[in-house]
Amino acid sequence: SNCVQTITVERILLDDVTFPGYYDGVNNPVISCASANSNPNATSPSYTGRPKVGFVNLNLGPTCGLSVNMSDEVFDLCDGSYDILRTWSVYDGCQPPIPGINPITYTQLIKVVDKVGPSISCPPDETVSVDYLIGCNIDYQIPAASVSDACSDYEVITTGPFGSIYGNGGTLQGLPQGTFEIEFQAIDDCNNKSFCEYNLTVVDSVSPAMICIQQKEIVLNSGGYAEAHYESFDLFSFDNCCLESIDVKRPGQAYGESVSFDCNDDIVIVTLRGIDCYGNVNTCISEVNVEDKTGPQLDCPANQTILCDIYYTDYAADLDAAQGSGLPDMQAYAFLEADFGTAQVTDNCDFSLDMTTE
Repeated sequence: SNCVQTITVERILLDDVTFPGYYDGVNNPVISCASANSNPNATSPSYTGRPKVGFVNLNLGPTCGLSVNMSDEVFDLCDGSYDILRTWSVYDGCQPPIPGINPITYTQLIKVVDKVGPSISCPPDETVSVDYLIGCNIDYQIPAASVSDACSDYEVITTGPFGSIYGNGGTLQGLPQGTFEIEFQAIDDCNNKSFCEYNLTVVDSVSPAMICIQQKEIVLNSGGYAEAHYESFDLFSFDNCCLESIDVKRPGQAYGESVSFDCNDDIVIVTLRGIDCYGNVNTCISEVNVEDKTGPQLDCPANQTILCDIYYTDYAADLDAAQGSGLPDMQAYAFLEADFGTAQVTDNCDFSLDMTTE
């Protein structure tokens, strides 16, 4: 026996054609400019779709009796964002051309959008000291932030305690002590914005400028004592911010407003210390020459007269012996003190007494 199977192949008709949807953020997601820049196929029909009959894509050129053409118009909206109007035309060569019917046309909207702000990274938090050359503040150079954008150009605005600088970083003049927030704002051509900030702390870490009188003479008083205030050794010491205190000491003693000297001193090295309002410390030294310029007070015994025979009987032999002894007069003629008295000496410090006999 025999049977017959009939297989009918029907032509594709224009009415069977469906077109890809919009990539407008409603029907399909928009395409990011970063994807479009990194992948040239991101806006190609292989990604955004082709005309179809059922589940079969219609490629450009002749397909099953139909012919497919495609053309793009690109409209720039901002640097990195643009719209593609992709016009599809499908023509049935077996039918007469009729405007609006054969070929059929369709415009697909593909939006490439920059919705992401620039990538921005701030400098780390920083602590700086005031500049003693300009006083109790600093001229600070704000370092640039690290900024990049995958799609478009950008501008940077730097904002600090004195207002905004239209640029990436800049100079802050006369910045006082304190902690300040430095903010960077990067704005791309599509008005996408990114921010970062860091803290700048200005402190005074400059020690006082201590200037000592290098050599100083101190004269003891009649009591063999002298006291000198720290100002006696200071030669216009100063601080760039504020000098809170100055004091002085000698070796082995604590700091105070003054130092004292006595007859036991000769050359003494004193240290002058300055402390500013922020605890910074500095010192200098002065060499002190301690002088005793008060002469001794000497009171000699009163003049006396003796008879000639007493001189020869009581003193002549001893005087001749003393004169020939070779000893210092103070020692050789010491025997005279018992009968004629001793010189009385007072002095603020140590003294030595000598005697000359004629």
